Amino acid sequence: MCRAVLYAAAGLALWHPAAALDGVVIEARRVTALGLVAQDLRLELGLATPTPPNLRLRVARVDLENELGTITRLDLRCANPRLDAPRFGCPRTVVTATGSPIGPLEFTAAASYDLDRGIFDAQGRRIPLGGGQARFTVLSRPQDWSVTAGLDGVTLPGLRNWLSKFITLPPDLEVAGHIDGQASLRGRTALDRGQLTLSLRDAGFSDESGTMVGENLALDFKAELASAAGGALDLGMQLASASGQALADSVLLDFDANPLRIDAHGRWHDDTLTIDRLRIDQQRLLQAHGQAALRLTADGPRLQAATLEVERLEMPAAYTSFLQIALAATDFGALETSGALSGHIEIVDNALVRADADLTHLELRDRHGRLWMKDVRGALHWAPDNGSAAAASHLDWSEGGAYGLSGGAAKIDFTLQGLSFALLQPTRLPIFDGALAIHALAVRDAGTAQQVLEFEGEIEPISMPQLARAFGWPEFAGTLSGRIPRVELRDDLLTFGGDLEARVFDGTIVGRNLRLQDPLGRWPRLFADIELRDLDLALVTETFEIGMITGRLEGAIRGLELFAWSPVAFDAYLRTPPKLRGRKRISARAVGTLSNVGGGGGGVVTALQSGIFRLFDEYDYDKLGIRCRLANDVCLMSGVEPAGNGYYILKGRGIPQINIIGNAGRVNWPQLVSQIEAQMHGDGELRFE
Repeated sequence: MCRAVLYAAAGLALWHPAAALDGVVIEARRVTALGLVAQDLRLELGLATPTPPNLRLRVARVDLENELGTITRLDLRCANPRLDAPRFGCPRTVVTATGSPIGPLEFTAAASYDLDRGIFDAQGRRIPLGGGQARFTVLSRPQDWSVTAGLDGVTLPGLRNWLSKFITLPPDLEVAGHIDGQASLRGRTALDRGQLTLSLRDAGFSDESGTMVGENLALDFKAELASAAGGALDLGMQLASASGQALADSVLLDFDANPLRIDAHGRWHDDTLTIDRLRIDQQRLLQAHGQAALRLTADGPRLQAATLEVERLEMPAAYTSFLQIALAATDFGALETSGALSGHIEIVDNALVRADADLTHLELRDRHGRLWMKDVRGALHWAPDNGSAAAASHLDWSEGGAYGLSGGAAKIDFTLQGLSFALLQPTRLPIFDGALAIHALAVRDAGTAQQVLEFEGEIEPISMPQLARAFGWPEFAGTLSGRIPRVELRDDLLTFGGDLEARVFDGTIVGRNLRLQDPLGRWPRLFADIELRDLDLALVTETFEIGMITGRLEGAIRGLELFAWSPVAFDAYLRTPPKLRGRKRISARAVGTLSNVGGGGGGVVTALQSGIFRLFDEYDYDKLGIRCRLANDVCLMSGVEPAGNGYYILKGRGIPQINIIGNAGRVNWPQLVSQIEAQMHGDGELRFE
């Protein structure tokens, strides 16, 4: 447009010798030049003497090409234009505009045009822009043209409105920092070559929710441009950062610890950017290369296709950068990690269509000892539900453990399809001297409201002393083993397709009608019926240190309901089997313990310490048992049979005969639990009011 104005000025100057001409006014509705469209132009050339000539151009609206924006009410004033043919120009032009892509304008510029040689040049300095300044130089010759521009101390807040035309910024996102830069373009009829450098310093950003935060960022960007066949533009780009931190949702990048460099080469044609060579290097974190095709649409950028080959993703930086924040609320939010993995990623139409990973000597250890795995190796292959079947995946490790349980080497083979996981063949996970044998395991729609889990397995005998130490239980002999029937998780309800069996204390414990609501939530609720069969009383009493009792034990806990893992209702009894034969013995210590359960324990203890009873450490008994029906934090107590106003907890036989009769019919449940715990740890006697 400036070139068109100077052409008009040149013509007027040639006509100037016509005597009494004081000025010329030219108006135009629309002028197109240099990729600009100007509307409602008015050019005024003042030629009255003795004052020097003056030139003024006013334009109501200028639309920049490629939707770069609009300039409104543009006004150019030249106080003393040069009108000596064939050279014309303005050594000082005041430029103002009420609106532009970068805000209101007011700066000075200079321009000249050599009519014979066809050379036009213009310069602008100290153009206010976003708290800083911009500058430009334009040179146009018949054979070529060139443009240079620069930015000095321009702030990101000042550029926000202009940036929003190219980048969709959240309205609550605050930005900080300043940019320095330089650009140069040259060509003949079209762009031939160009260079661009930008330096961003002291940059930061934050949103109201705190999910997007950046501090002390420094970024350097360089680009090389060159024309290509078919009107395309070749691009070479480089981005580097060695300062600051950036958080986006659960991804945290620390450029101080892991400096970044990205190199890319591609081609821009129409509305599509094709990257044929992409290289990403982030020290001690990531090395990768790939290709991509990005199309700019009215709805925003669309990744038409992309592949990324991850040569190395290195721990522990990969864990802290990509996983730790997402896992912060879980038991795996404080892992010590080492090792590395490599992989392959494919994206089509903004959707992930394939992901593969190879793990190499990966090690994980929770600082609180809740999880550890050594020398994890394997291959992971994922495909979407609507794609072809995913290849088989596998993982193996030399040693692992969780929540106090530990075991040796193991391997699992499985598939990953969409949000689903399926075990391909039975596997065995060692636990101490036994194992969990998994016959079937599948998860569908993981992490959604429609999540379904199916599991079936078996516990191979595990030594109870090791389990007890791992869980902080009283240590006791024996083994834990049993069958785990088909388990399903649907609609946030975990159910068992059969009975859950475990063999402990030389007997069997069977769980029936098991249901668990909200198993992964804050307030899980468990329902079950439990049956105890033929437990060895000597092993049970030895474990819980209540005194020695021989014989066998049976019982049931019906209508068990746990809320947040605390009992709120049940009907439970424990007793010796009615048809049990053989000699049954109980120690004096056990007599004292059981007598405290039913109340009046002090009298029994006194009796044991006097008369003939003090000569005996053990006694024969006929039967024993106790029952509790829990409701509303109150336990309704009874025994093996009525005894006057009370109930038999222990019915003796032989000489001397010991009977324990309970008389506490209603017991406060929290008080009972605390006193049983104290008794088991030797901290006192059981007493009930």
